[in-house]
Amino acid sequence: MNRIKILLFCLFSMFSVSFASIYNEDSVTINTNILNQISKNSGSVAANVTTASSKIPSITLSSGVSFSNNTTYVSGTILNSVNGILTIGNHVKFSSNTAFESGGAIYNLNLTTITVIGNNVNFSSNAATNAGGAVYSIGNLQIGKNVTLYGNKFTSTTV
Repeated sequence: MNRIKILLFCLFSMFSVSFASIYNEDSVTINTNILNQISKNSGSVAANVTTASSKIPSITLSSGVSFSNNTTYVSGTILNSVNGILTIGNHVKFSSNTAFESGGAIYNLNLTTITVIGNNVNFSSNAATNAGGAVYSIGNLQIGKNVTLYGNKFTSTTV
């Protein structure tokens, strides 16, 4: 029985089936590194989604966490959607994340807000096929001090 639990845990740590390894309709604080996640849709790591409730979903990324080598087949390692709020702390790193649509690290849409309040936040070597190698935003984007964007790219050949 324990072997089955371990196998299921290993599979969960490698693949997320639908939206995210962490799927959020309320509020969540991420205090750990997120590595090597795969999603068939948007948000391989976290999705802020509001259903019929009046809650405003929020994601807080604690200081020092890292998001690396995550892949999503649609958009955004983090999907921030439908009035959601994403707050990023100090020394958070997004590196080598890939989206086959837009927003390699973060996809922000539908009146949502991203607030980078932390210092020394780093976006490096993230990629998207259509737009926003690091961040794709149709919403509010507030960036603080010492945010580094380096080596992010989009690979579309159409204009």
